[in-house]
Amino acid sequence: MKRSALPVFVIGGGLTGLTAAFRLAQRDRAVVLVEREPRLGGQIHTHVEDGVTIELGAEGFVARSACVPALARDLGIEAELLDQATTLTFALVEGALVPLAPGEAATLLGFQVPKEELGRGIRSMARGMGQLTDRLAASLEATSLEGRVELLRGDAAKAIEAAGSDLRVALTSGVWREAAGVVVATPAAVAADLLEPLAGEAARGLATGSRLSNASVSLRYDRAQIANELAGSGFIVPAGTKLEGVRACSFVTTKFERPMPDGTVVLRVFFRPSDEELATRDDAAWIATATRAVGPVLGITGAPIAAWASVWPLALPVYDEAYRNLVASAERSLAPYPVALAGSHFHGAGIDAAVASAERAAETLATRAR
Repeated sequence: MKRSALPVFVIGGGLTGLTAAFRLAQRDRAVVLVEREPRLGGQIHTHVEDGVTIELGAEGFVARSACVPALARDLGIEAELLDQATTLTFALVEGALVPLAPGEAATLLGFQVPKEELGRGIRSMARGMGQLTDRLAASLEATSLEGRVELLRGDAAKAIEAAGSDLRVALTSGVWREAAGVVVATPAAVAADLLEPLAGEAARGLATGSRLSNASVSLRYDRAQIANELAGSGFIVPAGTKLEGVRACSFVTTKFERPMPDGTVVLRVFFRPSDEELATRDDAAWIATATRAVGPVLGITGAPIAAWASVWPLALPVYDEAYRNLVASAERSLAPYPVALAGSHFHGAGIDAAVASAERAAETLATRAR
């Protein structure tokens, strides 16, 4: 097989991998996308039930983003972009909700975003962030019918090795595939194993950085059950204030004006879970904790009509100087090879950063991997 005929492999079918594959296909590169799970989308996961939109993963992207709206435009869904309806946020102080200055909530929560993002809120999609990944997947599915894109769901890469001036990718299905280049859009610990044959100790270092876990619970109520006016986008729980481990509560139906059944209210309660809580709590326990915690704060009576728990263990690295140095070391060791690290595990937290990283990786490999 001539080198020009070899595909670029994209390892990981979350937003980053889907975006990289989409941009590579636009450049007329043959692409093989490998995703170990049957579902594409990764940490973007929108669930719709009885006309209610529930985000089980990321709920939006920074308001100043240029690359996400551009991607939506290229996918034909620019009209579905949705602005945050209100950025007013409260803090729970001695049992009362006190308004915060713009940007103060993100600072208190320790969000890993640039200072220029503070106070500007976020944007989303009219029917949830899953619109973005669903449309990317649909585009790739359509391109696969033309033979330029191959989607391998339920399979996974387990190693990447040099093969002359090209690469070989070992799959868990037991086959080796030749590749002109590889975009690695996986969690850092997975990337460490994949890239050890190429980058050795520098690759192994990717697995050593500190990582954060996330847990959230979405609660559906009838408006008559809640005494609070829910006038803002939600409230945060400052460090030192104990509320069953809750760090924030989003007033989803006030924050985003999406179509909902009349009288429906959706709250999303966020936790920063401990290792013990992750190991011992099931969905029912997370839901019970969230219901018990926010009920007195918002004057809620009765049980929620429905509830959904979402837990993401070790979901994101902590972007401190030590971790940035680990990524830089790995990328230096990978420089001789047509390999690009992409996504929120390497180049910044958030959807905007993930898309920008994916597009840089696609541009690099579209020109380098020949």
